Amino acid sequence: MIPGTFPFATLKKTRGSGHVIEGSGLFSPNGVLTKTLSSSDTKKWTVEAIVKIAKDGSQSTIFNGGTTNTNYTFVRFETGHNLRIRSVVGAAARVDLITTQVFRDFGAYLHIVVTYDSANATASERVKLFINGTRVTDFSTETYPSLNQVSIINSAVEHRIGTNDDSSLDFDGYLSRITFIDGQVLAPTDFGEVTTDGFWQINDASDLTFGTNGFLLEGGTDVAAGTDSSGNSNSFTKSGTITATSDSPTDDADNGYGNLATFSGMLHGITGAGSGILVASNGGRTYGVGVTNGSPTALASIPIPPGSLIYCEVDLDSVNTSYGAQSVGIMEADFEDKYQDYGGGGIGKGGAELSCSGYYTKYRTSVYDGTRTDITGTSRPTSGDRVRIAVDTVNDEIFFGLEAAWFNGTTAATGGDPAASTGGLSITTGKDWLIGGTCINGQHTWYFDEADWEQTAPTGYTSLSTANLPTPAVANYEDEYYIEAGISHTNGATTAVTLPKSVSGGAMVRLKRTDSTSQWMYFDTTRGANVFSEVPLAAAEDTSSWTDQTLTGTTLTLPSALATGTWLIEVFYVGSYFQMFTYTGTGANKTESYPATLDSFGMVHIFNRDISSNKPIQHSSLSATQYLNIHTSQAALTNVSAWNNTAATTTGVTVGTGATGTNQNGNAFIGYAWANSGPYAFGSYTGNANANGPMINVGGSPASTMIKRSSATENWLLLNDLEPGYNLVDNVLYPNLTHAMAVDHGTTRIDILSNGAKVRGTNTNINSGTYIYGAFGIQPIQGNGTDTSQGRAK
Repeated sequence: MIPGTFPFATLKKTRGSGHVIEGSGLFSPNGVLTKTLSSSDTKKWTVEAIVKIAKDGSQSTIFNGGTTNTNYTFVRFETGHNLRIRSVVGAAARVDLITTQVFRDFGAYLHIVVTYDSANATASERVKLFINGTRVTDFSTETYPSLNQVSIINSAVEHRIGTNDDSSLDFDGYLSRITFIDGQVLAPTDFGEVTTDGFWQINDASDLTFGTNGFLLEGGTDVAAGTDSSGNSNSFTKSGTITATSDSPTDDADNGYGNLATFSGMLHGITGAGSGILVASNGGRTYGVGVTNGSPTALASIPIPPGSLIYCEVDLDSVNTSYGAQSVGIMEADFEDKYQDYGGGGIGKGGAELSCSGYYTKYRTSVYDGTRTDITGTSRPTSGDRVRIAVDTVNDEIFFGLEAAWFNGTTAATGGDPAASTGGLSITTGKDWLIGGTCINGQHTWYFDEADWEQTAPTGYTSLSTANLPTPAVANYEDEYYIEAGISHTNGATTAVTLPKSVSGGAMVRLKRTDSTSQWMYFDTTRGANVFSEVPLAAAEDTSSWTDQTLTGTTLTLPSALATGTWLIEVFYVGSYFQMFTYTGTGANKTESYPATLDSFGMVHIFNRDISSNKPIQHSSLSATQYLNIHTSQAALTNVSAWNNTAATTTGVTVGTGATGTNQNGNAFIGYAWANSGPYAFGSYTGNANANGPMINVGGSPASTMIKRSSATENWLLLNDLEPGYNLVDNVLYPNLTHAMAVDHGTTRIDILSNGAKVRGTNTNINSGTYIYGAFGIQPIQGNGTDTSQGRAK
């Protein structure tokens, strides 16, 4: 990982013992905590907050001191999703910091630390901001206080949690902990720490020294009531609506605490046949208000993986009997951009749903092929009905119910039994599922928190929470893949890079200079030292340029022949998720086997080692006759001979008759094959030419995402999360070009989120047509094994 940058992970261990934050207070608009503090140290203080945002594109205040527009200090999110710290004293702005970093991950918790120390001799050290343990230094507006400038926070004025100085710009989201330290500047490591494998974890803050005005509000019950647990008795007064929830940045499945699924149009802005996007409210639990046309779909932030038993309930808050397409159900995570209207406004392709439209006389189920079946014995859905859903990805079934009863598939009003796995609808085996709904002329409210359920969950079923997800196959992506940027190299000298894992089992390295033009270089342990292939050159492999490059043990040595500059490396380790293979072309159809079987198949890339030729890629989302060349911007090409009209598998690839890129007679070839699982994911999406573009949901945060428009000529893109958790959104490289790293504001833009990548650019190279993608270095949202990662990848 990059030194000095730490992602957000939350673990069950801290300072020698376990620490669980018992939920969060859900602040709805008008919910506020207030307290007038005594006059204390206005020149030195620290505030810490752990939040999960739920408000789409509106100003949202976390903490504020002051009640007039001439004297105030606040920490809040702005309309552009930036975080802002501002202090106005005597009507003059003394502090104004606005991050270039944007915060649009509505499924993850953020750990925020702000320090104020106006007595510091260095202006830029007087106010500091840390996100998930890493200091933020890049601001679009950057004003620091003068020496010994007082702030309004910690003076004898009203302080507010969840609203601005004039009771506006309310916070809408989850506040798990807020800590105030009077008279001290603390470091993020006083509230958390970095684990040995590079995750940022939350620690117990109760043993800190808080100072006279200091306070600690932690957990759903205490935050919702404003109760201080620091020992200072600095409790706040509650007004409006603040709800205690089990939603937490720390996991405790036994007691129901964990990061719960929520909804947001910022994550899944799917539009159907018409217009409109389902914008969520009520902490991302309610959607549908104001949508009167089209068939937009809301999907939850956390996918349901294989091996899960998930239960939830949904209130049909409003059902229109004259018209209104409404449904709830599941769809395949890799199909979410391919909307299809099944069952009167269905949620999409690949799954099953329950139609809840008041237009129909009965509840009805719909499945992937479009079959719609009325549920006998039911009457028209009405406002106030509560629907039950149980998703079984162990036996691959989904169950729907109403109030206490379970529907028995599509044949009877009651009789289904999720606990006994009888009476459900069959769903595709081995898929990740997204749960959600469509709602026109109505409103739905979802309950993933078991404390809100009116009925008892079937035996074995749990809430859709990080605490209840199965342990991922690859809990820490660095066990299989490694990426490092900013490697400084000087021509004429070698540079040793220490890897987190030995390459003794085999590995391939992809190397690119980022501060200037250069070829992409591929080398590996199979071909040995000083041998590499280049892209976008179509040339044969190079065996003469390097003399002192090595890849052995845990050391990668960059050769002295490389130009002086800054370099990026990616390391792919051989195993269940990546294989390397070599063969000699024959010009005749044949199958080449990998040395070992892949867990699944995602992509294969082949290089002709001997002559100049195409550098073809076969991708799981392309047909068996198609391929893309990594060294060109061409659309997907059709050539039956390249692959002998046969798709690659988990065990090998079939090559055809005489194609120079795959099977030229007598030529040596090397191939790299990736699985569509573990730390890698491959799929496709269809662009919508909208800044609220498709969501690539891969169940975790990718370190690197490769995208290529397959339906037309466009450059390949490689978007890297080079500062994990920072979401700079503009780090763009082009695998078919020699260009340096590009900073492309707006048109080629993608958010790196806790559950995947969200397309936000409107350019045709990313969001207009059909695209294939590859996601590398996926850190699962549920974390590294027995621990938990609620936010960004490492």
